[in-house]
Amino acid sequence: MSVFPQIFLPEHQKLKECRPELAAKNLPSILGPIGKTFKLSLLGAFFLKLCFDLMQFVSPMLLKLLIKFMEDRSKPIGYGIAIATTMLISAYLQSMVLHQYFHIMFRMGMNIRSVLTGAVYRKALNLSNDARKNRSIGTIVNIMAVDIQRIQDVTSFIMLLWSSPQQIIIAVFFLYRELGAAVFAGLAVLVIMLIVNYFISTFVKNIQDEQMKLKDQRIKIMQEILNGIKVVKLYAWEKKMMNMVDDIRKKELITLRKLAYLNAATTLSWAIAPFLVAVLTFGIYVLIDPENNVLTPQVTFVSLALFNILRFPLAALGIVIPQVVNTKVSVNRLNEFFAEEEIKPEELGRLESSKADAVRLKEATFAWGAKELNPTLNDVDFTAKRGQLVAIVGRVGSGKSSLLQAILGEMNRISGERLVSGSAAYVPQQAWIRNQTLRQNILFNKPMERDFYELVIDACALPPDIAHLPGGDQTEIGEKGINLSGGQKQRISLARAVYANTDIILLDDPLSAVDAHVGKHIFENVISSKTGMLKDKTRIFVTHGLAFLKHCDQIIVMKDGKICESGGYNELLSQQGAFSDLIEEFLIEEAKGRGRSVSFGEDAKDVTEILDHIDKVNPNKRKALESQISQEITNQRRSSNVSPTPASPKGESIPMTDVKKAATAAVAINGAVAEGNSEPQNAVPLKNEEKQALLESGPAKPAPNKSKIIEKEAVQTGKVDWAVYLAYFKAIGMPITLAFVLIYIASSIAGVFGNLYLAWWSDDAKRIVDEDPSGHETYVKLGTYSALGMAQATTICLASIVMTLGMVRASKYLHTGILKNVLHSPMQFFDVTPLGRIINRFSKDVSDIDSRLPSFIINFFGSFLQSLMIMFIPIYVTPPILFFIVPTLVLYYYLCVWIFGHFLRTW
Repeated sequence: MSVFPQIFLPEHQKLKECRPELAAKNLPSILGPIGKTFKLSLLGAFFLKLCFDLMQFVSPMLLKLLIKFMEDRSKPIGYGIAIATTMLISAYLQSMVLHQYFHIMFRMGMNIRSVLTGAVYRKALNLSNDARKNRSIGTIVNIMAVDIQRIQDVTSFIMLLWSSPQQIIIAVFFLYRELGAAVFAGLAVLVIMLIVNYFISTFVKNIQDEQMKLKDQRIKIMQEILNGIKVVKLYAWEKKMMNMVDDIRKKELITLRKLAYLNAATTLSWAIAPFLVAVLTFGIYVLIDPENNVLTPQVTFVSLALFNILRFPLAALGIVIPQVVNTKVSVNRLNEFFAEEEIKPEELGRLESSKADAVRLKEATFAWGAKELNPTLNDVDFTAKRGQLVAIVGRVGSGKSSLLQAILGEMNRISGERLVSGSAAYVPQQAWIRNQTLRQNILFNKPMERDFYELVIDACALPPDIAHLPGGDQTEIGEKGINLSGGQKQRISLARAVYANTDIILLDDPLSAVDAHVGKHIFENVISSKTGMLKDKTRIFVTHGLAFLKHCDQIIVMKDGKICESGGYNELLSQQGAFSDLIEEFLIEEAKGRGRSVSFGEDAKDVTEILDHIDKVNPNKRKALESQISQEITNQRRSSNVSPTPASPKGESIPMTDVKKAATAAVAINGAVAEGNSEPQNAVPLKNEEKQALLESGPAKPAPNKSKIIEKEAVQTGKVDWAVYLAYFKAIGMPITLAFVLIYIASSIAGVFGNLYLAWWSDDAKRIVDEDPSGHETYVKLGTYSALGMAQATTICLASIVMTLGMVRASKYLHTGILKNVLHSPMQFFDVTPLGRIINRFSKDVSDIDSRLPSFIINFFGSFLQSLMIMFIPIYVTPPILFFIVPTLVLYYYLCVWIFGHFLRTW
């Protein structure tokens, strides 16, 4: 399963190092590693397919002997019975060998899908920043849902690329023995068909490239819409978003329609090939020597048996070649994806464990992109000792978070040195919460240690929140932490880092979303060098909290991507530099109360201590600051006494009907939101009538299990309901569906009458030669047979065009329907449905409707009608055989019902 990191990626990396100019053009292919991984399965399948192909030609030879026996009754009846029995055993063995072959190939296809999916997932997690810019989430989702599925599909039939030509060559050899040089006319037809399909496949490949790019764009936009669905609903942008997606979808359907025409041309070429081969071969055979070359039953039926064998590889090539072309596009996309640049762990140097330093950056310059001209961090010199608490402060955009990312190795190091000792845990500013239980979010796949776990949740101030959750710490957390407040998500993220028990903890403003008293509790019990759980760890702490800084061993002041000051609290404050200016700004911002989290701002003692430090340096400055702070607090109190009313961007009041329309965005799930959740500090209080308007939209129905948020996906098992088929054919259009069925029936009837007509011709061949020396009747029969074959090929092509275009119509109708329903669903739907599940509907399922379902339905109807017509001929010739066919069909029906009832899953 680890074949790609071990075989594929090193090959490309070596190429990039030796010949970088060729790396983009000579991508190593995933096909080599796949072949090495599954070589035993491939060898086994190769042997079975070879045996099957050779065994196929046993039946025509036995048929020839059987016809000879029936024409010459000199041999005993046991000889004929032995031949018939051998034919039966041969057919049974062929079926056994063929299905063992398919079993191996289908299983290998599923394994390849698993390997590729895992490899893509691992690659996506290791992409460099430059690579992430080129690979959107929509592209990666399409690779996993569409491209890998295509590779799995083609795996089952890939052997036909060598098997079909082999069968054609053997069939032509036996036909040559029966019909002589006339068979070369048919061979010329095959060569022409191969050339035509080569050019068609070139067009198909180009259109497939365009189609996949459009799919990537559509999925990318859907991802962005679903990520911001709350904003979309608040602004009533559903219609605009639908138009954006529909514009891309229309272009995608144009490519789908082009592919439909090209596939119809391919279908026509391979459908007409067996007929043309048979007509030209039989016609030239008879016309070369009308007296001696007579279509006797032996020649006719043995040749027909060989032509029937020839029909499958020709039809298979018509199906496999377009699939291989599509898969080649997907393979190229995977090759390009796997060749993307990864984060290089070797660039993150390691300090010796015996050293006192935990983190060291020396004259280091970092950028988010390897080719960026303006680095984000410049000439950074920074050392954090083991067990130190280091604070990083600075204005917004000064590079504080980037410095943490650089330490983690997430940024490209342009120059300098970056050394880290030990393991690290990271608490981002925006908490990352998984759709799991609260406990699973904290443990993060680490084993449960009850005592340590309880210490962690106590230190992170989580027990009151857990007590209010319906299922305690076993409560499921919704997508993106939908049932948690910002402070709760931040504390869970912090608890996860603490429980990880790593050597280094990187904290990106972890107390910004919590109240002052909660922040004080967390600092004292988690971060503090005296009383915190992490006191023996190296803590690098981005913060806007004034009162925390005096407890830090070292303070780093960032400005414009550089470290402008560093040192202790008293040292920096006395320097009257950037740190001193920053403190003054923080005090004023605290007074303004604009939402910046200054966690100890309400604690007069801490503010007084800061002002005392300023007073020691510059008494006049303290007085000026006190006056300014007092004025800001007064202004803030005056403004807070005014009750805000909802207004539009133009200053007009919002009608209550609009408030009701947006209500779905504010409806919470009953029993899901913890009772202890606090509202955001900058929330605008609603008037009573506004609250009533929100409530009138209807609350969400309480779930039976209040600890569960995400609804389990409903998966239908057993047989597909007829209503599903009916709905799909309605989407196609019932007139189109009826026309397709009638045309296909006409095609099958033409095929049956063609075979029957050839049989009548062979029965009457001797009389025609004796009574019509001019050959006029031979020409008439040849023309009639040709007309029947042409009718069959034309109707197959017409049916393919009709059904494929009908399915393009269905694709448009179904995609528009699901898009409209999703965008107009209430917010509750998005709260209980994972984003990935919705994206899957728009990626893999829509792709199946666009591409796979049409071919499945066409092949099903073709096989079904062909089976009926094949049964019709022996029933017509030998009616008693019906007593054997009916029980066989009944047995087959109940076998299918049993299999579908136990194993079929429909999504």
